[in-house]
Amino acid sequence: MRRRVTDCPHEKNDPSFTIRIWPQRRFVETVMRGFWTPEDRRRFDAELRALLPVLPAAGCPIRERVTLYDLTDFQVQAQEIIGGLMEMAADPAIESKRVAIVVLSGLLKLQA
Repeated sequence: MRRRVTDCPHEKNDPSFTIRIWPQRRFVETVMRGFWTPEDRRRFDAELRALLPVLPAAGCPIRERVTLYDLTDFQVQAQEIIGGLMEMAADPAIESKRVAIVVLSGLLKLQA
Protein backbone atom coordinates (compact mmCIF):
# COMPACT_ATOMS: atom_id res chain seq x y z
CA MET A 1 0.00 0.00 0.00
CA ARG A 2 1.35 3.38 -0.96
CA ARG A 3 1.60 6.18 1.54
CA ARG A 4 -0.51 9.16 0.51
CA VAL A 5 1.10 12.47 1.34
CA THR A 6 -1.56 15.07 2.05
CA ASP A 7 0.39 18.07 3.34
CA CYS A 8 1.72 19.15 -0.04
CA PRO A 9 1.33 22.89 -0.59
CA HIS A 10 1.84 22.74 -4.38
CA GLU A 11 0.33 19.86 -6.32
CA LYS A 12 -0.85 19.16 -9.86
CA ASN A 13 -2.82 15.99 -10.59
CA ASP A 14 -3.27 14.73 -14.13
CA PRO A 15 -4.36 11.28 -15.33
CA SER A 16 -0.79 10.70 -16.62
CA PHE A 17 1.21 12.27 -13.79
CA THR A 18 1.21 13.97 -10.41
CA ILE A 19 3.68 16.68 -9.41
CA ARG A 20 4.11 17.65 -5.76
CA ILE A 21 6.45 20.36 -4.48
CA TRP A 22 7.42 21.08 -0.88
CA PRO A 23 9.52 24.30 -1.01
CA GLN A 24 10.51 24.22 2.68
CA ARG A 25 11.82 20.68 2.26
CA ARG A 26 13.43 21.53 -1.10
CA PHE A 27 11.71 18.44 -2.44
CA VAL A 28 9.88 17.64 -5.69
CA GLU A 29 8.02 14.37 -6.27
CA THR A 30 6.74 13.32 -9.67
CA VAL A 31 4.60 10.24 -10.20
CA MET A 32 4.32 9.17 -13.82
CA ARG A 33 1.66 6.72 -15.03
CA GLY A 34 0.69 4.79 -18.13
CA PHE A 35 1.89 4.97 -21.72
CA TRP A 36 2.45 8.57 -22.80
CA THR A 37 1.68 10.35 -26.02
CA PRO A 38 3.73 13.37 -27.12
CA GLU A 39 0.90 15.53 -25.76
CA ASP A 40 1.24 13.93 -22.29
CA ARG A 41 4.96 14.75 -22.32
CA ARG A 42 4.33 18.35 -23.40
CA ARG A 43 1.67 18.73 -20.69
CA PHE A 44 4.05 17.32 -18.06
CA ASP A 45 6.79 19.70 -19.18
CA ALA A 46 4.46 22.71 -19.05
CA GLU A 47 3.01 21.81 -15.64
CA LEU A 48 6.43 21.13 -14.10
CA ARG A 49 7.76 24.44 -15.41
CA ALA A 50 4.67 26.22 -14.09
CA LEU A 51 5.15 24.80 -10.57
CA LEU A 52 8.94 25.04 -10.19
CA PRO A 53 9.06 28.83 -9.61
CA VAL A 54 7.59 28.29 -6.12
CA LEU A 55 11.02 26.95 -5.09
CA PRO A 56 13.11 30.09 -5.67
CA ALA A 57 10.23 32.20 -4.32
CA ALA A 58 10.58 30.22 -1.06
CA GLY A 59 14.37 30.60 -0.99
CA CYS A 60 15.37 27.33 -2.71
CA PRO A 61 17.46 27.81 -5.84
CA ILE A 62 16.35 25.48 -8.64
CA ARG A 63 19.55 23.41 -8.59
CA GLU A 64 19.39 22.92 -4.80
CA ARG A 65 16.31 20.74 -4.72
CA VAL A 66 15.97 16.97 -4.51
CA THR A 67 13.65 15.24 -6.97
CA LEU A 68 12.02 11.82 -6.78
CA TYR A 69 10.64 10.28 -9.97
CA ASP A 70 8.21 7.47 -9.15
CA LEU A 71 7.89 5.38 -12.31
CA THR A 72 6.32 2.31 -10.69
CA ASP A 73 3.12 2.77 -12.76
CA PHE A 74 4.92 4.09 -15.86
CA GLN A 75 4.98 1.74 -18.83
CA VAL A 76 7.94 1.23 -21.15
CA GLN A 77 7.78 4.30 -23.39
CA ALA A 78 8.35 5.08 -27.06
CA GLN A 79 11.81 6.46 -27.82
CA GLU A 80 10.27 9.84 -28.72
CA ILE A 81 8.94 10.21 -25.16
CA ILE A 82 12.20 9.10 -23.54
CA GLY A 83 14.11 11.55 -25.74
CA GLY A 84 11.82 14.40 -24.69
CA LEU A 85 12.18 13.52 -21.01
CA MET A 86 15.96 13.38 -21.39
CA GLU A 87 15.94 16.86 -22.96
CA MET A 88 13.93 18.11 -19.99
CA ALA A 89 16.36 16.52 -17.53
CA ALA A 90 19.30 18.27 -19.25
CA ASP A 91 17.65 21.69 -19.02
CA PRO A 92 19.29 23.85 -16.30
CA ALA A 93 15.87 25.31 -15.44
CA ILE A 94 14.71 21.83 -14.36
CA GLU A 95 17.96 20.34 -13.09
CA SER A 96 18.08 19.01 -9.50
CA LYS A 97 20.89 18.68 -6.98
CA ARG A 98 19.96 15.03 -6.47
CA VAL A 99 17.59 12.72 -8.32
CA ALA A 100 16.10 9.38 -7.31
CA ILE A 101 14.21 7.20 -9.76
CA VAL A 102 11.97 4.35 -8.57
CA VAL A 103 11.03 1.71 -11.18
CA LEU A 104 9.60 -1.80 -11.14
CA SER A 105 10.36 -2.88 -14.71
CA GLY A 106 13.88 -3.93 -15.65
CA LEU A 107 13.31 -2.69 -19.19
CA LEU A 108 12.07 0.68 -17.94
CA LYS A 109 15.15 0.87 -15.73
CA LEU A 110 17.25 0.66 -18.91
CA GLN A 111 15.27 3.58 -20.36
CA ALA A 112 15.63 5.66 -17.18
